[in-house]
Amino acid sequence: KRGEAKMLHKLSTMTAVAPEALNSAQVALQLAQQVNDATLEAAIKSTLTDIYVARGKIEKAPLRKTAMKALGDLAKALENRDAELFRDAAKYLDSFYNALKQEDVELALSRAMGKDPAGAMEFLKEHGTMLADAKPSSLTKGHTVKPVPPEMFYYGFRIGGLAYGPRYRVNKPAYKTFNFDQTAVLSVVELADVSDAWERDLAYNPSLMDGLLQSTSAMGYDL
Repeated sequence: KRGEAKMLHKLSTMTAVAPEALNSAQVALQLAQQVNDATLEAAIKSTLTDIYVARGKIEKAPLRKTAMKALGDLAKALENRDAELFRDAAKYLDSFYNALKQEDVELALSRAMGKDPAGAMEFLKEHGTMLADAKPSSLTKGHTVKPVPPEMFYYGFRIGGLAYGPRYRVNKPAYKTFNFDQTAVLSVVELADVSDAWERDLAYNPSLMDGLLQSTSAMGYDL
């Protein structure tokens, strides 16, 4: 049953016909649950969530409740100005952005920021989620490289209205470099584990091409 579940899951990610993809993923999920394969079950639920989102039925997504709870935890950490919990919540939420709507994020953050907007903005800026034109405070000799926290990188996109799914989260480390004539960005793009063999054989993979554009956003993080 485990092998059958894996095969059906793979088929669900390859077909361009949404009803067929949904049916294959649902059967795969049932089989994964029968053999108690938690890792496979989680992967299938993520695929099902992508399918429901693509069909405009995000409320049916199996990861929807998990995503909303994670977003609530993030908002609570922001409201309490708890930096450690905020980073942990943001890192955890990174796997569930595809199950959130733009208005979910806006509503949660607006409520968290409601009592003290200025303080909340300062907190976000301090912890790497505020996109702004950042400049080094002073020039020094040598070369300075600062990493953009990976758990924050795609969170910044989500706040701006872009919900990248697993296949398009290809920027692994992204770095902002100082002490040149101009501030620059260095990044490594790598196909996600969910990518199929045919995707890896493409000379110009869409995910990687988009990832190159994504990396430029690291310029806006105030590090």
